[in-house]
Amino acid sequence: MMMKKASPTALTFISSQAAKKEITAKSIEEIKSLTQTYTSNTSLIAILISTITFAAAFTLPGGYSNDLGSEGLPIMAKKIAFKVFLISDTLAMCSVLLPCGRLHMHLG
Repeated sequence: MMMKKASPTALTFISSQAAKKEITAKSIEEIKSLTQTYTSNTSLIAILISTITFAAAFTLPGGYSNDLGSEGLPIMAKKIAFKVFLISDTLAMCSVLLPCGRLHMHLG
């Protein structure tokens, strides 16, 4: 008796809904996996760049002066190229650390 009431369109609808749920679940798992991979790769690159820019800030081009009255000051402090170096080094450090911090705050 129950077989007479069943229709092929209802069966198609049920299997379609099940397939959508399965595909959605697999897609979500894949997206989470890709996000974790991207985050770990981005963090590694950010650490490398920040290490290099941090070291460059302390090993200034030209070195430090030993003259009386200006001990410890950079030799190239008055040159425009030195100022460009400092600005670019600071921008590199900030451009790496700020997005990385935001990414970890969002995911963590």
